[in-house]
Amino acid sequence: MNAPERNPAQPVGSGPKESGAREEPNVDADRPEARGASGEDHRFIRVKECDLCRALKLTPWFFEDEICWIAECEICETPMVVWRYHGVTPPAEHMAHMRARLSEVATAQLGEFWVDGHMRNIPDHFHAHARPKDGFFGRDRKR
Repeated sequence: MNAPERNPAQPVGSGPKESGAREEPNVDADRPEARGASGEDHRFIRVKECDLCRALKLTPWFFEDEICWIAECEICETPMVVWRYHGVTPPAEHMAHMRARLSEVATAQLGEFWVDGHMRNIPDHFHAHARPKDGFFGRDRKR
């Protein structure tokens, strides 16, 4: 699956925080997986005010584990993989895991698809959508 992880025009980083936003350290941050293959330290945090960190089950869910969850996007009706931790640069191991799980779900739900890594509405929390081939919304898929 060859797709960009993000749109190059999309700003990277969390930018200024809204007043009152609090980061919650994750108890898993000291586990060995908190370090990427490069040895870079990845802080695994969750932000109480972030909709993706809260992971409310508002639409059908297809998959979940300790790294990610995949549900139907409530806006575009396509499978969307969401990293369990707040930020835009998951470790390489987590990215590979998420891409593999999204591929499994998207193939079952859409058939042929492409991965859209542009984080439009929530630019500070990694997520990516599987979109139907030649389409954008889930309703665009050929049935």
